[in-house]
Amino acid sequence: MIEDHTRERVADPRIAEAQEILIALRRLTGLSYSALANDAGFAASTVSRFMRRGATPRFNIKPSTLTAIVERAVDVALEDLSADDLTAVTQLAPDDPVPAAWALRRKTAVELLRLRQRTLKTAESRVVTVSGNASLTDSAIRVLGAVEAGVFREAFEVPIEDQETLPIGSERYGPDAFALEVRGDSMDKRFPDGSLLICRPFDPESEQLPDNKFVVAMRRDSKTDQVEATVKRLVRLASGQAYVLIPESNNPVHAPLPLEDLGEFSVYIFAVVVAAVTAV
Repeated sequence: MIEDHTRERVADPRIAEAQEILIALRRLTGLSYSALANDAGFAASTVSRFMRRGATPRFNIKPSTLTAIVERAVDVALEDLSADDLTAVTQLAPDDPVPAAWALRRKTAVELLRLRQRTLKTAESRVVTVSGNASLTDSAIRVLGAVEAGVFREAFEVPIEDQETLPIGSERYGPDAFALEVRGDSMDKRFPDGSLLICRPFDPESEQLPDNKFVVAMRRDSKTDQVEATVKRLVRLASGQAYVLIPESNNPVHAPLPLEDLGEFSVYIFAVVVAAVTAV
């Protein structure tokens, strides 16, 4: 039986704070979210993925990552200003006269420097949460990426610097436990889109295929080595010789998928779902 940690993902004001900082940074620098991430040495999707998560996203960008992105953007934006220039544009009172050519530049520089200080203050505390009163542990479970609740789709892995940490100790599920986010609706009767699945690796050498269990199945293309993944209930057919991956969806378009190798594709069980964290 799947343990269901159903809880509301409480909106954290620090999430909104980080989003506001990034919106302001984009406005002040004129750079896209992808460019801001790239310039600081992170994957292009680091910022854009976080910003498009909706009204109450989980915070999946580390404070240190946010700080590094802001620091780099501010340094680049102000790199042509000397120390005296910075003093001139930041220490004058708002109503002090400045050359017309400096007016806009001064305003932008002040805003950028204040944004950097705001970011440093935000980064003073860890902000990865599942619920408002959850606490982190040293052995917390990491969210490695996402899995499609539909047909097989390319496995999605979050860059390690942006991996979310669940405040659920791995000692509860084993040292190798990890989490994946559900994408799609083929399992929405059990795991709505956005749910987090806590999984343990499946070892085919020491374990039999789990009958009537929720699993993460993988399909590998032998020609390209591309790996795709899906989450389904694994059920053994009455014959006892074959297994099928069953969707549990309110959408009738989803159909069972056979657990078998097809031509250049090899299909195998990668992990077993042991718990779920779902929104209510």
